[in-house]
Amino acid sequence: MFSYHYPEDLVAERPASPPESARLLIIANDGDLQDLSFGNAPSILNQNDLLILNDTKVVGARLLGTIGSKPAEILLVRDYGDGSYLVMGKLPKNQDTCSLQGVNLQNEPFELKFSIISRHGHGLFEVKFSDSASEVNGKAIMPIPPYIRGGKSDTLDVEAYNTCFASQGRSIAAPTASLHFSPGLLEQIAEVAKVRYVSLHLGMLSFLTLERVRDMPKIFLEEECVVPRDVWATVQETKQAGGRVIAVGTTVVRALESKAAGYFEERGMTDLLISEDSELKVVDAMFTNFHQPNSSHLNLVAAFCGREKLRTIYEHAVAARYRLFSYGDGMFVPNLANQA
Repeated sequence: MFSYHYPEDLVAERPASPPESARLLIIANDGDLQDLSFGNAPSILNQNDLLILNDTKVVGARLLGTIGSKPAEILLVRDYGDGSYLVMGKLPKNQDTCSLQGVNLQNEPFELKFSIISRHGHGLFEVKFSDSASEVNGKAIMPIPPYIRGGKSDTLDVEAYNTCFASQGRSIAAPTASLHFSPGLLEQIAEVAKVRYVSLHLGMLSFLTLERVRDMPKIFLEEECVVPRDVWATVQETKQAGGRVIAVGTTVVRALESKAAGYFEERGMTDLLISEDSELKVVDAMFTNFHQPNSSHLNLVAAFCGREKLRTIYEHAVAARYRLFSYGDGMFVPNLANQA
């Protein structure tokens, strides 16, 4: 695991506006660092490059309220259909029928009744709501991380916590590196490189600490991926032509490397974790945000540059007061292992 210290005031509460004005730390092939912005992204790409983004969509997934007299927070992790969900939260120990009372973003009171079907440990439960899925989902707020305003999202986050091209699936966290790419910036990039999309629908694996991931049963950590056949063909063509496959975010890295590792043909599930010792078979470079200490995301970045270089990068970012985490700034890092 990799940790570092940072001032709390560097944690971004809102995204940069416009998105491409966010700062971008460039790590060159020789390891040198350069401070730019995401608006400069087209200048570091060329016509042989392939940029791949994650088009997953984040939906309302956090329910806040009270159960009895106690505050309650329920994260809707996985929708099983028929009103049944895998949820994460603290629920009553000796009570199998519950009523959650709360207030939605429109300041309207609501009540949701549910039964606890299974208790899986690790704060995970299978529950069945009396109301329809549309009713349940309609009461849930955007699941921004707890380090942003205590996890209490507002109406601005409905748009801000999704990419401008989000269209597929039901994620409970955002592919945050993609938040920097506005329609205008993507148009500029498309003039100098190829742009394609895959899907990885983010679940718990995308936000739990490494310590919690290692203790969690794998069946709950799997995330759905889609790498369309035409996109994979373009990946292979790019590699054969000597171009770079550039992932926007750790989720795209995991989707592509899962496909290469044989997790699925075009659509399937993955629980792939990438760390410093992993050999990247597909991805040549990555845009990514600055991640929390001891996170799986940070461990993945170490596969590109090694732990010591990663430490140097984060020391520079903190000293230069880059904005951190989901709504923060980002960096561009090549696979330095391939440069050796």
